Amino acid sequence: MAGRCAEAWRLFCEVERQITLARLEQVDEEEYPPYVESITRYRSHLRSCPQCQTMLAELREISDRKESKA
Repeated sequence: MAGRCAEAWRLFCEVERQITLARLEQVDEEEYPPYVESITRYRSHLRSCPQCQTMLAELREISDRKESKA
């Protein structure tokens, strides 16, 4: 399970980085790199794993705080 968590988070972080870069460059969502779709195979793991759920919640809190300060 730890290996699957690590792989899911590696993909999640890479996809988020690419999406952020695409937004900064004002790229249409349809033009995002095709591998962005690869995160879908790990979504069920991210949503069902208690450890990953906790980390996702923490990331959302951090993101919400950043947006409220901006």
